[in-house]
Order: sequence, then structure tokens, then C-alpha cells
Amino acid sequence: MISSLFPDEPRPTAPAAIELWIGQSLPGHVLTALAEQKTAGRNVVTMTRLLWAGEMPADARRAVKERIGEDLGRQAFANKVLAAYNPGLTVRIGGGER
Repeated sequence: MISSLFPDEPRPTAPAAIELWIGQSLPGHVLTALAEQKTAGRNVVTMTRLLWAGEMPADARRAVKERIGEDLGRQAFANKVLAAYNPGLTVRIGGGER
């Protein structure tokens, strides 16, 4: 019988193992807020690019602006949850994490 050089189960890389360890040590509501913050941030960037991309009907522009406002609200709420847990986890205006 020839044995395989590769194991049957995947082994996490060092960064993935560190993320898993961090994820297991944070409370659930903080992990949810982190995920919500990143998702809302990506959505804001995507929707802003749509606004700047070119001509759009007025109703579509209004819908995109409403979506941006909703995502900014979700991001603000996530920031409040993260600031209550650790102020260093919040995202500041102007970009970047503290």
C-alpha cells in the first residue's frame, strides 16, 4: 500500500490558527459586531463607488444613498458594541483601525 504524502484533514496555517484562537477567546456579541462592522464597511465602499461610477436614474441614486445610510448606521452600532468591549477595536472616520 502506498501512503499519501498529504494528510487527509487540512491543517490550519499559523495566521488561521491565531484567528481561531482569538475568535474562541472573544464573546459572541463582539464577534458578531466585528463581522457586522466589516460587512457594513465593504457595503459602504461598494455603494459609494456605484454613486461615483456614472449616470444613474434618480430613484436608483436615492436607493443607493438609503442603503449607504443603513450600512453606516449598522457600522455605528457595531462600533458602540466594540468600544464597550475594547476601544481599540473601533473603526475611525478617515479609515483604519485603532
